Amino acid sequence: MSLILYFALICGFLSINEKVFEKRLYFLLFLPIFSKIILKDELFRHQILSLFISIIGIIFLFIPLILIEKEISILINILIAISIIGYSIFFILIKHLTHKYYLSPYLCLLYIGFFGLIILLIGGIIYYSINNDSDNNFMSIFGGESLKSIIYLILSFCFSLILNVLTFLVIFYFSPTLLMITDNINPIINWIISLFINKEGHTSIEIVLNSIGYFLVLFSSLIYNGIIIFNFCDLNRNTKKYLEIKQREELNSIIEDDDDERSEG
Repeated sequence: MSLILYFALICGFLSINEKVFEKRLYFLLFLPIFSKIILKDELFRHQILSLFISIIGIIFLFIPLILIEKEISILINILIAISIIGYSIFFILIKHLTHKYYLSPYLCLLYIGFFGLIILLIGGIIYYSINNDSDNNFMSIFGGESLKSIIYLILSFCFSLILNVLTFLVIFYFSPTLLMITDNINPIINWIISLFINKEGHTSIEIVLNSIGYFLVLFSSLIYNGIIIFNFCDLNRNTKKYLEIKQREELNSIIEDDDDERSEG
């Protein structure tokens, strides 16, 4: 799991200055698939409908990237897609370890961080051994950095730690697929902000296609998690709300039967 995490981070660094498709949107497809394979979660009708809607939304978001952007690195985009497949497996394994093997989410996070630190140290030693340059050593990274940069680094570490702890707790108490909603809100907000900051950098076609795509993506996430419910074609049958109503009805029926038996007795 630590290897998967660091591979995803490396792919993220490689894509910093590249035109890439929003990686969080891949979770719409991969999280449900691996939940089905690893956790044996059943896909119900409303969730299958959600996946079809999300695919349509992703297609709408792909179109402006392909047509408008001229310099697209296909290799980097493929690596990003592979890294998100790994990230999806990573999230599913957290649920698997914490529920099947009763591993604490905090202990799971500690193990992943510990082995990740070992991987980082080994990788750093190998890198600086190959690049044997007196001006290119580990301490030279921090040379000339201001106090403001160091404070920023410490705050980034703290916020990253909080984010990871909360992510593990969400997966532990709820479901990895719940991340589809929270993660999809981020690129939508970033895109809206970019519209206000750089109005001239967005064409009318791009705005229309992205608006439709992001709406469908968010809409499909809400359907998948039973927040939006359709009361036709049995699409509401296996939603949480429907199951709770059915449980209450069955409980009331049992209580009424007991009362009838007591009155007859």
